Amino acid sequence: MWFLIEARGGLTFRVPIFIAGISQFLEQCEQHLMPGVLSGAEGGYKVIGRPFRRM
Repeated sequence: MWFLIEARGGLTFRVPIFIAGISQFLEQCEQHLMPGVLSGAEGGYKVIGRPFRRM
């Protein structure tokens, strides 16, 4: 499993959910991305045991 990231310009990349530091990565995403961008990531949050914050 992974988190799929779509950057400006359409470039996409995958971040595996079981890499070291994934929780810190998601914390930074929550702080810096626009509300609603993570709406499709709730399932991944559940898998890693991180609370999903609805923005």
